[in-house]
Amino acid sequence: MSPKNFVFELFGRSPVRPLQAHMEKVRACIAELPPFIEAMARDDWDTARVQQRKIVKLEHEADRLKKDLRLHCPRG
Repeated sequence: MSPKNFVFELFGRSPVRPLQAHMEKVRACIAELPPFIEAMARDDWDTARVQQRKIVKLEHEADRLKKDLRLHCPRG
């Protein structure tokens, strides 16, 4: 076994990149809130519905990233 493999097995996968991906997805979700609120304030329910669907889709993607991150984090 090479020393490189031993080191990687000792420390495991770094959670930094998956965490950054989750944070970016959450940021994208938050960025959709102002247009959603503005559409509601204008009583433009068609646009609000479209924005709401975008937000839900981004939330689900963020949840998948979070679940994957949790599955690969060390337990101890």
